[in-house]
Amino acid sequence: MRNPAANEAELWHGPSRGTIGVSGPAGRPILGGKLTGSGADRIFEIDGGTRVPVPADAIIPEGAKLVSRPHHASLGDAGPTGDGKLALPCTVANREFLGASVRYGARIGTTEVAVDVPFQSGSGLFEVGSGATLRLSPHALLWLAA
Repeated sequence: MRNPAANEAELWHGPSRGTIGVSGPAGRPILGGKLTGSGADRIFEIDGGTRVPVPADAIIPEGAKLVSRPHHASLGDAGPTGDGKLALPCTVANREFLGASVRYGARIGTTEVAVDVPFQSGSGLFEVGSGATLRLSPHALLWLAA
């Protein structure tokens, strides 16, 4: 008997270009770039120059693009995190208040990505045009085959 939940979980953790198109914003943003180096020295250079260290255990297909989900990222003040998360400098391109969260458009290199940040009364908001740091767990990164 087929287990539909297992298939959905597999698609969630390992999306393909076809599932990205039908899954809506959950599978976006997609960042183009190129992989350089080898072993523990691998780097994914996002179009526009931002460099992302690649976990040693990550399996990355040739020509892959970097994918994350808006709710797996967070925004913070510019600067390093010190918590093991990737700290990618970005510029706040836009923001949309959604009630329980705020969806920001954060520009990294030449690409704008969505970031969903929980909102609580009294929380500060990032201003459009301000610098910020996009934070991602290295293990929350997904690699989309070309």
